[in-house]
Amino acid sequence: MMKEPQFLLFMVMLAQAKVLFSLHYSIKFKKRAVFNLAN
Repeated sequence: MMKEPQFLLFMVMLAQAKVLFSLHYSIKFKKRAVFNLAN
């Protein structure tokens, strides 16, 4: 029974990391696109 909540917590943390990474990547990509358009 102890492993169940820890597993759920791990899945939530993994999902949050995925969202943060995708947000960071999309912002980076948008900045690069704007920079390329400026040049």
